[in-house]
Amino acid sequence: MVVCIILIYLIIEVIVTNKYTRKSGEVDEFRPTCKTRSWSQEAFTMSSQQKEPKICGSVVGCLPETYGINISKLPLGEGRPWNQMKWMGKPARCRVKGHLIESLDDIYNFRRGWALKYVKDVEDKYHLVPWLLGNRVDLNLSKRRVYLDLGANSFKSSIQWFMQMYPCDFKEVHAFESNPNVFEFPKEEFDEDSNFKVQKNKNAIAVIKTPEIPKWMIKRMHIYNSLVSDFDDESTKIVNITRFIKETLKLKATDTVVVKMDIEGNEWSILEKWLEDSDMVDIIDELFVEVHYYHPSVRWDNKDHTRDQASHLFASLRTKGFYVHPWP
Repeated sequence: MVVCIILIYLIIEVIVTNKYTRKSGEVDEFRPTCKTRSWSQEAFTMSSQQKEPKICGSVVGCLPETYGINISKLPLGEGRPWNQMKWMGKPARCRVKGHLIESLDDIYNFRRGWALKYVKDVEDKYHLVPWLLGNRVDLNLSKRRVYLDLGANSFKSSIQWFMQMYPCDFKEVHAFESNPNVFEFPKEEFDEDSNFKVQKNKNAIAVIKTPEIPKWMIKRMHIYNSLVSDFDDESTKIVNITRFIKETLKLKATDTVVVKMDIEGNEWSILEKWLEDSDMVDIIDELFVEVHYYHPSVRWDNKDHTRDQASHLFASLRTKGFYVHPWP
């Protein structure tokens, strides 16, 4: 009896192995290799049931399904779970770089968890985790791996979050914060070696306290007390971030580059230029942006742009190939 079971198991294993083992030279169509820059729809093959709507490839296809709808008119009930019940966002109709991405939650000011009272912190970032590009592509395969934080604020507000939560070991961190009194590195050095806690039960807690950012990681970080914009002005310490990325850092399409941008309105002029810059869409793997606009339900005093314009900007960036998320 045991021999029969073993034989059946071996036969099944051979069949499964032959089915899923690629021949020499074949490419796994569902796992685009890191930084090959085949970020188009050809990067994967979808079944007939998964084909995207014809509007994909256009700005309209990337706009939120709730675009232009008043929240008081939002239909609720069975068949519409993402209008209120779901904490995590719905997958967007159209993929970006060949990958699923979250739908834009404009009606909730791009802060779904906060608007629906799932979290108490308006800056909560938990909803982003399932949609990180680093969860879909191994960005660690690139030799040069760079994180840029534009509008870093305090160390814990975004840099620490990316170092701990983003699935990539960044070799360089470049942070811009114009106010030198706001950003500072941790004063006490965190020692990983002394934080291990030996337990008789190896499945128990393994550390003495929650790990922080160690000294070796901080050594990779560079801080610039300058404003970020789409032009240079030495007299007012303004840096053209596009020039900085291309010429100062000399970043290329083969590098891993993740950018977070929270620069209080200056993002509009930068991003509008990036829409016309094919180099930037190739260089930047993933982009996180807090787009500022005017709406009665938000605190920003930005009278130059509306929430619908913000949605259109995000949709335009995605249409061009930017794997972009609203921040936070």
